[in-house]
Amino acid sequence: MKILLKWIAIILILCLVVHIGLFLIFGGIDYSETFLTKYIRNDSTKTISTSHFMIETPKNWIHIFHGYGEEGEAMGTFLTKSGKARYEYGIFSNPFLVNSIDVFTSDSLRANSFKIYIAMNDI
Repeated sequence: MKILLKWIAIILILCLVVHIGLFLIFGGIDYSETFLTKYIRNDSTKTISTSHFMIETPKNWIHIFHGYGEEGEAMGTFLTKSGKARYEYGIFSNPFLVNSIDVFTSDSLRANSFKIYIAMNDI
């Protein structure tokens, strides 16, 4: 019985450490929405389907949902082989205007029915 309690304590401590690490790296994770993400494999791409959007991406992208912002916009991250791509989705999401504190250059592209604003911070 003592060995079982010891293993349960070790597992709980490891879960807590992993959760704190993920919180520090990603700023919080909505586990239920992240695990509900559907990945549909195509020939050379993958379709990521969430409750908010469906987008076609390269095969190796992974979606992590962070929850909702102050105005109710959905926020999350795509993990790519080149790094993290953070997003905000909704009516009140950040327009990523040039000359703001965080954005130095910007661009946009259209993916399916979505217009995606890309903001770059050279720092």
